[in-house]
Amino acid sequence: MASEVTPADVKYWKKLLNKVLKVGIEVEFNMPTAVVQCNKANPSCVCKYFAPENMDACWSLCKYHNKCQLFAEKKCLGTACSMFISWCVVCNERELKCDECALALSPDKDPDKLREKIIGILSPNNSYGTISKSGVHSIVGDGSLLGGKKAKGLEVVTIGRRVDYWEFFKMAKNILSTATKNGAWANERCSIHMHLLASYYNESSFFSNSLEKPIPNVIMANFHQLIRRYQNALVWMSMGLDDPNHLTRWEKFRVSILPLSAVKHRMADIKQLAYELAGGRKYSIANYMNTAFDENGDATILHVELRHMDCVISPSIIAAMACLNHALMIKAVEISKYGLLKLPGENWFTEASKMKNCILNNTKPYGEGDRFGKTERVLPNKNYYIKEAYSLIQQLKHILIKTGPAYEVLEKLAEMPAALLRVEGRSWDDIESYMAVPLEQESLLHITLSEYMDLRLIKSGTSEEWIEAVSNHIWESSPKVVAELNFKKPQDLKKAVNDIISSGLRDGEMLWSDRLNSMVSI
Repeated sequence: MASEVTPADVKYWKKLLNKVLKVGIEVEFNMPTAVVQCNKANPSCVCKYFAPENMDACWSLCKYHNKCQLFAEKKCLGTACSMFISWCVVCNERELKCDECALALSPDKDPDKLREKIIGILSPNNSYGTISKSGVHSIVGDGSLLGGKKAKGLEVVTIGRRVDYWEFFKMAKNILSTATKNGAWANERCSIHMHLLASYYNESSFFSNSLEKPIPNVIMANFHQLIRRYQNALVWMSMGLDDPNHLTRWEKFRVSILPLSAVKHRMADIKQLAYELAGGRKYSIANYMNTAFDENGDATILHVELRHMDCVISPSIIAAMACLNHALMIKAVEISKYGLLKLPGENWFTEASKMKNCILNNTKPYGEGDRFGKTERVLPNKNYYIKEAYSLIQQLKHILIKTGPAYEVLEKLAEMPAALLRVEGRSWDDIESYMAVPLEQESLLHITLSEYMDLRLIKSGTSEEWIEAVSNHIWESSPKVVAELNFKKPQDLKKAVNDIISSGLRDGEMLWSDRLNSMVSI
């Protein structure tokens, strides 16, 4: 039975989690699969001085010339002699043409050296106590990835960051750019995992918990129910492959949690059931193995791993999905005052299960072939997935708009996931250009209005009167602002001020305070 929470509890948990909840991101890449074919000292390779057409070159000198009577008598037959062995075999001045050789493995193709270079650039600090300049905690290999002898592939693990679209964007852009410029690449073996956490927990060395008291079971249960409800939408928006029949990777490493209802089970039990459903491993689409529950079923440690994404080489998509996953937890808090979320019913479950099997399937053993999902039935049913995706992001819009432009990116993803753009032949650079939202620099007028709000320079009875008074004051006392923004008359300035305030009120960035008689920035 889910515990009840009051509106005051919801207010507390929403405020706390908005402050302490972090999102950690893991990005997987393959590395080049070239095999080292020589050590640039192969005795069978010819010297750069060897030229068959030049019979007077050093190579045509016989190894035995200083012992041969015929050579001394200038009767040497040269290379036609049955005893001829080229001087090359004993020459100490031999030089190979490795720079021109297609078979020599250059450093830009050596996966282990490239991985070391990426580690050097991103400089992971391997610490949960501080954030490195790149945001990267560690870089490791993974046996399911390709490329390398010392380790396989490349898995970049970031430390958890508090939610902000542009911070996620800049971090992801740096990681993706650094990795791909140094040979990293993605296919159906690669994915992105996101961790929602208010705790770092390592049994042997590190523990940090930002929770002041356990999270009620009903909040965690509602989060789980939201993931179940929108699992198909999450997979749809995260697809990143380029074949209509294989738009996304297999289910093996992200087993569906659709059968696990939090109405029937406590979250402490779902943690174990999801583990068992994934074959006794952490590979459920929502993994709760690092979350701890007390005897009441409430969460004492919060750390959930979400595994629905393919590896998408787009910082805009990664940043938007990080914000979306964060918003799901905040939404779970908001709805908990109404009790436990019950999904629509048997008809919904039947349809959701059918559509799940279209987009998320294939859990065959590792050695039995491909790692693709079989998605030939996805595009004929794309209207279902688009509808589900829009339903998801509209539920979260009021949360998302406070984190940056995540909602704008997610709108594009709901209609056209990266996989569909790749099917059209678009490159990852093209996809990022399509998804990207320009970073607007704060205008001089924004800065000026912030000063009026923060310092309470103008007070008025209503918001309309405040806008009128501020506009008039700027027009009369700030000629620099008026000139730089090229306002021709007071009405132009007032309209610009009104547009900024209206946008701020709509996006929850400002509010009108009757007590202060002023607009306030949040």
